[in-house]
Amino acid sequence: MLGLVDIQQCCGLPVLTKEEEERIFAEYHYTGATTNIHPLLSSLINYTHPVKFSGFDVAEGNNLHFHMSSFSESTGLGYLKQCAPEFVNYNKRQLSRIYPKGARVDSSNFLPQIFWNAGCQMVALNFQTPDVYMQLNMGKFEYNAGSGYLLKPDFMRRPDRTFDPFSESPVDGVIAAHCSVRVISGQFLTDRKVGTYVEVEMYGLPTDTIRKEHRTKVIAANGLNPVYAEAPFVFRKVVLPELAVLRFAVYDENGKQLGQRILPLDGLQAGYRHISLRSDTNQTMVLSPTLFVHIVIKTYVPDELSGLVDALADPRAYLSEQKKRQEALAHMGVDDSDIVEVCGF
Repeated sequence: MLGLVDIQQCCGLPVLTKEEEERIFAEYHYTGATTNIHPLLSSLINYTHPVKFSGFDVAEGNNLHFHMSSFSESTGLGYLKQCAPEFVNYNKRQLSRIYPKGARVDSSNFLPQIFWNAGCQMVALNFQTPDVYMQLNMGKFEYNAGSGYLLKPDFMRRPDRTFDPFSESPVDGVIAAHCSVRVISGQFLTDRKVGTYVEVEMYGLPTDTIRKEHRTKVIAANGLNPVYAEAPFVFRKVVLPELAVLRFAVYDENGKQLGQRILPLDGLQAGYRHISLRSDTNQTMVLSPTLFVHIVIKTYVPDELSGLVDALADPRAYLSEQKKRQEALAHMGVDDSDIVEVCGF
């Protein structure tokens, strides 16, 4: 490494004394382009102030929205386990950043959905590893024009609401959903003559998350146009549809992923749909593979009310069914006068 005197000698410059150097440095003022930055733009450069987290009570007492704290995934999970509603309230006021624990020397990732459920705004993952959790992140933030900004549900922003992401009860003001997906066929899944199968998963609140349960049978030696024609995969009760996403993944018979797609539940349209699949890194693929599916989305109805809802939805069919039952009872020797109407129909 060259010192200042060495540089001066190499360049043929006069050698300055130490006192002269100190005087020049003391009198020097930078007059470059940064002095012309507009004050409003300059004020945006540091819009958060990173601080050490000292507890939810301390943060609430300070009430400084620009304070941002970072948590390792292990620490964040600890706070979620012990005081999840307080973590949600903290994220209403200020930003939190979650980063992978140091033990992930293989650059693996954790499930970001756990922290999204608590309203954490910056969930950092190892971008170099395109695993399922990274695909979930890329698929979710593909929406809203890929801006990287998704507005949290209303009750996760309002100061007058308390939310526990581990609750299995319905959320006040939120209508639970019922979803079923029937995988009918695939198109151009691979140019290899291999068996294929499809998995359909849901990620959301813990009570809404269903993994490794819904899978089609393997269609042997057909990666071009396999027909699955499976019975519908049912997600019976989705407590919080606004946070839920569906994951479609196609694998070959050896378990190698051929394509995948992450779709938010509240953005799905019911009916027959072609779902374009993406690569591990969420890029479009050369063959443009698709899945042909039938999707049903409706309001969740408890079992004890399903008959009433069906009757209201189609009263003629309900009355026709009643007529058949009445005739069957008459066949068994029961007189109509012995029957008491109990359901109001």
